[in-house]
Amino acid sequence: MINLKDLTVIFNYHKDKKQLEFLMNQWGRSDKQKHLNFIVCNTGPKSDPIDIDFLKKTKFNIKVLELDNYKPFNMPLGKNVSVKECITKWMFITDPDRFLSSDCLDKITNLTLDEDYAYDFQDFYYDVDNDCILKPSWHPNTFLITKNYYESVSGYNEIFCGNYGYDDTEFRSRMKIARLNLHTYHHHLPEDRVRDSSKNLEILRKIKFMPIYNFTDTYKIVAEIGN
Repeated sequence: MINLKDLTVIFNYHKDKKQLEFLMNQWGRSDKQKHLNFIVCNTGPKSDPIDIDFLKKTKFNIKVLELDNYKPFNMPLGKNVSVKECITKWMFITDPDRFLSSDCLDKITNLTLDEDYAYDFQDFYYDVDNDCILKPSWHPNTFLITKNYYESVSGYNEIFCGNYGYDDTEFRSRMKIARLNLHTYHHHLPEDRVRDSSKNLEILRKIKFMPIYNFTDTYKIVAEIGN
């Protein structure tokens, strides 16, 4: 069983204030969620910082991180440093466009989970404009995991930083994964980045000959909000 006070939601931020506001408002729809902890890492340029004033208006405990050196698609590093800063046993690692309902969180608190597994969620696309849920799928970078298990499999391989794609595929290949009969909601706002995954696909094909290459850059704690 998981106490929500012992759960941290981790996601990266990249130049999208509207998406961050939408996401945090969804997480904050129920008082049940007020016990959650958040770690948000800015993997984008420093010229587009996270809106700390907005986060202060939420009801959550939030730690805001910023990478010292910008490079495109630096998601693996952002997740690794966020996990390094996490002080709770359990982590819900996801994207900045996914959230859990309060009902789903209630169910999580009643589950008996193996601490040496990562747990997948079914993903429902939520069309907020038409207030309807579209087709479900399984998403590779959203899972529930303990900090100990994440670190035992060496985290994300930062060799994928700088290009898009396949960092989740490689990381998942080193984990034991089970699927929960639970779901996330997904509502994505458009972004302007071009996603070419060809370079990382080539790296993935060679990965068995490469070491895990982690914690290669520095970061700072920008803010600690809440208790």
